[in-house]
Amino acid sequence: MVGLSACDPLTVLARSLGRLGILAAVIAVGALLPATAPAAGAPAVAVSPLPGTPDANPTTQISFLGAPASHLEDIVVTGSASGSHSGRLLYYSTHTGGSFVPTSPFQPGEHVTVSATVVGYGAPAHIGTSFDVSDPYKLPAPVSGPPEKATPTNTMRFHSRHDLEPPALAVTTAAADPSLGDIFVSPDSGPGQAGPMIVSPLAG
Repeated sequence: MVGLSACDPLTVLARSLGRLGILAAVIAVGALLPATAPAAGAPAVAVSPLPGTPDANPTTQISFLGAPASHLEDIVVTGSASGSHSGRLLYYSTHTGGSFVPTSPFQPGEHVTVSATVVGYGAPAHIGTSFDVSDPYKLPAPVSGPPEKATPTNTMRFHSRHDLEPPALAVTTAAADPSLGDIFVSPDSGPGQAGPMIVSPLAG
């Protein structure tokens, strides 16, 4: 058997390959080990009305969904016409959020901005939304007095459904663009039965 000295080239090569093998094994084991999870940040919180909503109701609430309401702070709600709004934060029973209920309604047509801070998950996270308020149609006051009696001229009857007696209705002005679809109405006063109706946008 031939012995090898410590300075022999073959011995040096064997030792180098051994070190490389150990290094490769360490790298392989490291790749198999799970990486350290980063610190958990604040969860995503959806705020509604959603940004850009063009027709929020003047009595709308501000909804925060995604984190417990106890983690919400510094809620600021400002209307472009009505100014700063105070209110109360109602917690959801599911512990997934809450609704900010303004003390007073928003003004029709104004722009509203909302900001808040989510705390308790490391660095505070700033969230918010902005939307426009609609001008809802106000139903006319009901006419006082005895109800109008149904007659063949102010109601409709159908051979296929004798139980139906809806109020007679005619479109006197055709829609500027009939392709937009039918007209949905829901009469609840006057002669005939109350209920939803679908009307053609063309003159009848």
